[in-house]
Amino acid sequence: MVQEPLFSSYVFVQADPSNELDILQTPGVVRFLYWLKRPAIVRDDEIDQIRHFLSEFDHTNIVKRSFTTDDIVRIKSGPLMDYSGEVKGVHNHKMKVFLHELSCVIEVDLRRNIIEKA
Repeated sequence: MVQEPLFSSYVFVQADPSNELDILQTPGVVRFLYWLKRPAIVRDDEIDQIRHFLSEFDHTNIVKRSFTTDDIVRIKSGPLMDYSGEVKGVHNHKMKVFLHELSCVIEVDLRRNIIEKA
């Protein structure tokens, strides 16, 4: 039973290849996801990792954003919500932001999706 979809518009099923046609005839099903010209197989541990990732981080969707030095950004959630600052550096998934109001530099984990361009 599906409680909440992991990804919008994707359904993960455990099925025998002989049932492929029946699955494709299900209303709303368009096609299978393929990898190397074969239906993709996603292991249970991979589904668990995806669930853990999606529950661990505060986000509604995953969007790649690029920030550069001197960008002005705003914190969207957490104890510093609505504070704005200036990007001082970005490396991998970490960003250093100078908060003028507090006269300090904080390090933000970009995987948390709590920051946006102001």
